[in-house]
Amino acid sequence: YGSTGHDDSHINFWNVHTLLVQGELVNYNGERVQQTTSLLQDCITAALALATPFSLVTLGYLVDITAALGCCVLGTALARLLAPPLAGWVPWLALSCSNFLLWAYGGMGALLAAFVLLVAIQQWWRWLSVASPGPGDYGRLLAVTLAVVLVRPEMPLVATAITTALTVFFWRQPALRARCMLLAGLTTAAMALLFLWQ
Repeated sequence: YGSTGHDDSHINFWNVHTLLVQGELVNYNGERVQQTTSLLQDCITAALALATPFSLVTLGYLVDITAALGCCVLGTALARLLAPPLAGWVPWLALSCSNFLLWAYGGMGALLAAFVLLVAIQQWWRWLSVASPGPGDYGRLLAVTLAVVLVRPEMPLVATAITTALTVFFWRQPALRARCMLLAGLTTAAMALLFLWQ
């Protein structure tokens, strides 16, 4: 498959270019407007461009392709928990879906968003079910929550709604309510920092 999407990928790659060259995100008119489909993808691509000799366009596509493979792996792991007999079908079904392949080679960050959400489901589930969280659990919770907030422009509001709903759902269970409130607080703080930055 060649490049399958050109509009969003050009917007994202332009943001990475301006971040690397000018040290800030600007749109085509040179204005400080966040016009990216995935701020997280832009940051990952920029970091990879600084650390490797590859072009940022190649790296942008590799981020999406890697996220597609990650979706297959995490989707299979999640299916093993929920529907073990069907787990082996997850990568085959995903990789045979034309939309999945379009997103994998589109440079749009769509599958990075799916991958981050799968990681968030896994980590937030772990956060709510682990007996006594350790420092690593707090670190993973913070990293995943930041990734969720940065992965798509709409995700700060969606993540805040999800974590608030979890708090309401577990309100009558004090231990889970406290963990959900921390999760909702982290999400809200990350969203507020992003809005202040913008």
